[in-house]
Amino acid sequence: MGNTMTHMKFVENCLNSNDAVCYVADWFRRSGYQVQVPEQKIAPTYQSRMKYADKGDLYVTEDGHNWRRVEVKRSSRDFTSARDWPYDNFFVCAKHSYDNAKIKPYCYIILNKKMTRMGVVKTDTFEDWWVVEKHDKRYGKDYKQEFYVCDPKNVIWRSAVNEIGVQHG
Repeated sequence: MGNTMTHMKFVENCLNSNDAVCYVADWFRRSGYQVQVPEQKIAPTYQSRMKYADKGDLYVTEDGHNWRRVEVKRSSRDFTSARDWPYDNFFVCAKHSYDNAKIKPYCYIILNKKMTRMGVVKTDTFEDWWVVEKHDKRYGKDYKQEFYVCDPKNVIWRSAVNEIGVQHG
């Protein structure tokens, strides 16, 4: 897939992720956190993409001072915990997105398709992650990408409805 087609697919995926980010932001607010959602700016072309690097999906704080970056994704699959996670590994994020982040995320939250359950991976577990290369079906059958993954047993599994996803401390 050419760079223009990849970029168009990337823009589509960004716009489709807004529901999950808004859901998690509201969920944090209901849990007593202050939340900031940075303005989403999308590069008009593939060539200009680095000027529009993502500043994070949202930031949360309990005290108004210690803001933590949170990245949010929504899976196309349903799951409740490690017992029914559909893969051998838990896909945390694209390797380049973590490696290039100027402000490293505090955690990654992956919602299930119904947005009722989530897997939370705190980045203080980074030493337990490893890299896999796989086809990224979002961008076509020939597009490969490196991802950070971890063992599903090391993921914090939470309700996305009634509980808070980021642990204190």
